[in-house]
Amino acid sequence: MWEWIATNVTFDRIVGILSLLASVFALIAARTARNVAKETREELNKARFSSEIVKLRRAVEALRGAVRTKNWEHASERCSDILVHQAEIAGRFDMVSSESERLKFAGRIRSISKICSRALEEDMSSTETVNLGARVDKEAEFLSTIYDTVQQETEKQLVER
Repeated sequence: MWEWIATNVTFDRIVGILSLLASVFALIAARTARNVAKETREELNKARFSSEIVKLRRAVEALRGAVRTKNWEHASERCSDILVHQAEIAGRFDMVSSESERLKFAGRIRSISKICSRALEEDMSSTETVNLGARVDKEAEFLSTIYDTVQQETEKQLVER
């Protein structure tokens, strides 16, 4: 047996086998690194998305304050800011529940914006102002729901690891 090993196993073959083993280990390490990078990207996207939703929620809260103080010009500007920010978020992230929910949210903000613009031209009653405030509160609640969902998913993934 030793004679066969001495005649058939050459330095070239040993180096070839070691190279093959090193290549297999390098492939495994590369796949692991790629998976880690992908998971890290996803986590960063969730963190960025959460911070963008918080900013959008703050803008809705500013809109609520403007509606309550009957500052219609400021409220109309906040609606425009919210629509632009929401469109940017929808373009950058794919984490909002569905396209139809994004469109409904944008439609409701546009409706609020129209009411604020109309209020600039004519005086609104206190009942209409309260109703408009309630509509703004619903939008803030919608954003809170999205934020909470993303946070719960993130926490679930952290626990699973």
